[in-house]
Parts: sequence; C-alpha cells; structure tokens
Amino acid sequence: MYTCPVCFYSELDFNPLKKDYDICPSCGTEFGLDDFDESYLELREKWVKWGCRWWKKADEAETQ
Repeated sequence: MYTCPVCFYSELDFNPLKKDYDICPSCGTEFGLDDFDESYLELREKWVKWGCRWWKKADEAETQ
C-alpha cells in the first residue's frame, strides 16, 4: 500500500510518485497530470478548500 502525497490517503494500490496517470480515490489527484505544474501542497490546499470531499462517487455512495 502507498500513501497519497496530497491527501495522505494510505490505501493506494499504486505508487503515486511513478506518475502513471493513476487517480487517488480520496482527493481525485491524477498523478502525472494534476501534479505536473502544481505542488502537492497546492493540490492539498485546493482539495481542503473544496471541503475534503471523497472523490470516487461509487465509494462515497457505499459509505453513506
């Protein structure tokens, strides 16, 4: 398991530092695209401003 460097979700099944266009199900960061011209801190600030909402809708529906 890997940890997202943006939201610190700790159950990623891929290495986000490889930048293979995988998407974090928690914050929705697409590694290799979203982090191309923004730092992890900037992406985290945007996610927090957005309300730290769960990105993956299917998982969100299961938790409610």
